[in-house]
Order: sequence, then C-alpha cells, then structure tokens
Amino acid sequence: MWDRPPSRQARLLIAKRRADDARGGLWEFPGGKQERGESLQECLARELMEELGIEVEVQEPFITVQHSYRDLHISLHTFHCRIVRGEPRAIACADWRWVAIDELADYVFPAADKRVIAELQKVDR
Repeated sequence: MWDRPPSRQARLLIAKRRADDARGGLWEFPGGKQERGESLQECLARELMEELGIEVEVQEPFITVQHSYRDLHISLHTFHCRIVRGEPRAIACADWRWVAIDELADYVFPAADKRVIAELQKVDR
C-alpha cells in the first residue's frame, strides 16, 4: 500500500509480525490468509481492517510470489491499495511504518516478501 501514487517519494505501508506468530518479529507487507468464498481483494481489505484498522480500496495487482518455507507453501498476492478511511494502528500486529523503497533494506522480512521487494526496487529505478 502506498501513501500516495508510486513515485520516488512515495512510501509503502509495512507491518511487524507479533513475536508469537509464525515468522514472528519480522516485517511484512500486511495481509493474510484467504477465507473460503472470499476473493483476494476481499481478503486483503478484511485483513487490513483487522490488522491495522484501515478501510482500503484494493486496486490493480502488483506481483504474485510462490514460496515454500519448511512448514508451508504460500502464494503471496500483492496489490496496489489506497486508504479510504482510517489511520493505521497496530491492532493485530506488533508495529507498522510508512517506508520508502530504499528504506526497506533497514527491515528484516520473510523470504517471500524479499522477492516482492526486489520487484519494487526494479520498478523504482
């Protein structure tokens, strides 16, 4: 999620996983597991409300990453979004930040998210 249309000055919203979650303490692009009967866009909107208390408009897809961890395989679908109501707050996450693409290297992310970061860096050049 961008704080304004993607550009060199734009920042992305990231969230820190709770210590007791899988991959706890790492930063991520907020989102979560899709529930039965839910579209990817509905899933993302629900998760952002639950985790950060924000209502979003889910826009076009960015990238999908397939990744296998030792304990599971994930399909990480990413989308451009914009906040339509609310200000982020840590509800179901440990913390959150707005960061520029070149600041993402200052945060520790799970492997799947690192692949998204690599694509963001390509677009930012």
